[in-house]
Amino acid sequence: SNQYTLRGKNEALGPERDFAHEGFGTFEDRNSDRPLIGELPTSDVYKEDVMQYVLLNRVSNRKVVLNKKMIAIGAEFDLTHSVLGDKIPLDEIDTIQIHHEDETCFVISTYPDGYNSGRDYVLRPPSDSLLNWMEMIRETTDD
Repeated sequence: SNQYTLRGKNEALGPERDFAHEGFGTFEDRNSDRPLIGELPTSDVYKEDVMQYVLLNRVSNRKVVLNKKMIAIGAEFDLTHSVLGDKIPLDEIDTIQIHHEDETCFVISTYPDGYNSGRDYVLRPPSDSLLNWMEMIRETTDD
């Protein structure tokens, strides 16, 4: 494996283009016109943590970043904790609540006609920060 596989999978690019491509991040690459793989936000960050992203049949450890625009979810297998895998725009969050079957998780529901097409996101942060995460997201979405 080469240095680029450290950057993990990018769900936003779809299954055909899962891995950061050869030459990712180089000067030539940055100036080419192919779609950019997003970076996790580093400015205006209110909260960030590595937590479990609960998928249908498995869990995946991801860096999650809350800033004034979005909840950004890091790419899977990204050891650099810098690559964006998915994002939830804050103005498209419908509800956020504790998971009804698992109180260690919270569920973010999104609007059906938005960027995330009504998908639910289930996240399990470090246990002592669950309520704080929910509170921070709610505060940020109230603005």
